Amino acid sequence: LFRSLVRLGWSPSRVEVVEPGIDARWVPDGTQRSLTPHVVAVGRLAPVKRYEALLEAIRAARSEVPDLTVSIVGDGPDRPALEQWIADHDAGRWASLRGRIGSDELRTEYQRAWLVTSASVAEGWGMVVTEAAACGTPAVVTDVSGHRASVWDGRSGVLVADHGALAAAIVRVVRDPSLHRSLVVGALQRASVLDWDRAAARHATILAAQSFHSGRSRSEEHTSELQSRETISYA
Repeated sequence: LFRSLVRLGWSPSRVEVVEPGIDARWVPDGTQRSLTPHVVAVGRLAPVKRYEALLEAIRAARSEVPDLTVSIVGDGPDRPALEQWIADHDAGRWASLRGRIGSDELRTEYQRAWLVTSASVAEGWGMVVTEAAACGTPAVVTDVSGHRASVWDGRSGVLVADHGALAAAIVRVVRDPSLHRSLVVGALQRASVLDWDRAAARHATILAAQSFHSGRSRSEEHTSELQSRETISYA
């Protein structure tokens, strides 16, 4: 996020990134984990999320992990196209569109999945990724700014260059129990540092510092103005 803002022309000295917290409802429950490899994707069904590309990646991964399944949670304008894709590829056995669901059901989806995944080309912050992490579910997602900020690459999940690399990364993680376990531990650690109280305190610190510097600048301007007037009066 920092690098993205700097590329847009912001001065690095004027950019502060405050990581959000995670609601206490998102908790791990190993008893919910699917017995067979299952991944979940969550978000608005919109072109930027590239769900068809995600389904293609899952289909490719199934050539090596035949019992792999995916649930897509969310609703949006791309739903008819995704329904058609599933019908055209006879994918109803392994791909499901859950639509919009409540937070309790979503928590269960996170807990049941082996991975949370995304082929998105743009994200502000990977809130889905960090909610899943709090439930003990690591991520395999595209390497875009929002994902990059929310995933510890190689520790809480895996970042891939593009949607074409998703299949290989998913296969690698679900076929390696040791790797998957280490990513589960890393995901929980990543989530543990995301706290709303900490975020609020950081915001307060930044605003206080900004207020101080602004006040000092105004004071210096006022002093300079007085000195200028004094010089004129003595002239």
